[in-house]
Amino acid sequence: MGVKDWPRYLQTALAKHIGVLSKTVNEICRGKRGISAEMAMKLSKALGGSPQFWLNLQNNWELSYLDATDFDDIQLIAA
Repeated sequence: MGVKDWPRYLQTALAKHIGVLSKTVNEICRGKRGISAEMAMKLSKALGGSPQFWLNLQNNWELSYLDATDFDDIQLIAA
């Protein structure tokens, strides 16, 4: 079961534990809100993993929604 599938009461418990609104945790779980550096630190302390791990999850999720071919018209600038 992934975090997005957590029952609402677990999201609420996590939110209370890290000092944020349950709406915030729910929006992160549903992909409606990103993970900031501050949130990454809170998740790291509460759930384990490094803050960088949580930020990497966010970055990877965002990149997974991009289509690299949409950027084919951008050429490399030579140094």
